[in-house]
Amino acid sequence: MKKINDVIYGFVLVDDLVQTLLDSPEMQRLRGIKQLSTTYLVYPGANHSRFEHSLGVYHLARELGSYLDLPPEFKVAALLHDFGHGPFSHTSENIATDLGFPSHTQSLAARLKEGNLAYIIERAGLDLKLVGDLINGRGTYGKFLSGPVDIDRLDYLARDMYYTTNFGRVDVRRIFGGVNADGTFDIGCVDALEELFSIRFKMYKFCYHHHTTRLASLMLERAIAEAISLGFSIKDIMNLDDIGLISLFRRSDNKLWKKLEQRKLYKIVLDIPHTKENCSQIFKLLELNFGPEVILDTVECSDWSELNVSIIGKRGGIKPLKAYLSEYDKEFFNRKGFYKLMVYSSPSRIVDVELLLRKYI
Repeated sequence: MKKINDVIYGFVLVDDLVQTLLDSPEMQRLRGIKQLSTTYLVYPGANHSRFEHSLGVYHLARELGSYLDLPPEFKVAALLHDFGHGPFSHTSENIATDLGFPSHTQSLAARLKEGNLAYIIERAGLDLKLVGDLINGRGTYGKFLSGPVDIDRLDYLARDMYYTTNFGRVDVRRIFGGVNADGTFDIGCVDALEELFSIRFKMYKFCYHHHTTRLASLMLERAIAEAISLGFSIKDIMNLDDIGLISLFRRSDNKLWKKLEQRKLYKIVLDIPHTKENCSQIFKLLELNFGPEVILDTVECSDWSELNVSIIGKRGGIKPLKAYLSEYDKEFFNRKGFYKLMVYSSPSRIVDVELLLRKYI
């Protein structure tokens, strides 16, 4: 058993099987993929990798195994759950899925059978199909890797918060101490779960949906689309890491990437709540008048379905978590039913875009 020192959990224990998987080309590639894509342009410390996150989720799988009787395939699935990510994580995946390329989770079952990973897993006597099912949230224990309160979310919230805003604490031990094999939670977990979802709300507000983060990701998506228009294959792009994609951009003199690299970003013109119908009308109007000189974005507020996780009361009855929230907390989480509309413009067209929006809104 070896030890790897992690910034969040301290020493992570790694057995021979996991060490072999970590040393595989598929996992080593994740060292070169940023967990938070372009967020480093807002929070300079956000340079942590998918490799770190994968190791963290593996550690939480081992911790959860101290409370529940999990199959050995579970910790392997936890370690490998993100190995299919493309460069800059979800940013490249957005373009890929638009072009009909499967998402990183959809393609994992097939990719697990290729290369070194299948051989390593089956040589250890483990069920390769079960590993794939667990990654996709299927089976008895899949919900703990892909569900409303899963170890993937527990790690990325704690890790992303550490490198960006650092304004809370994910109480993993308290949550694990009250979780049951059927996915219900004891009432003693309510405060820890409420804090978890509060952190998630704040991370989306201040980090994941920060207007500059969103803008930079959209500019990067356009840069990838430009590369594809020049003949680069989306399949080849998805097999790169961040540096590989950057090298491709530099060789092809990608102008949008140059702007990102020098942090010469489009400027935000509008950032307001709006209805889905009005957003569509505004999009058509701006695209007709300004084309690629504007970038348009909407963010749909979460429906907070996580608040329906089942809590076992002191007398044995089961209620959803939201039934235990205070009136203040209910109001805090009841922020849904609208779109957030953001409009960005190239610096040279800001005045024109503003004038048109004033007439319309």
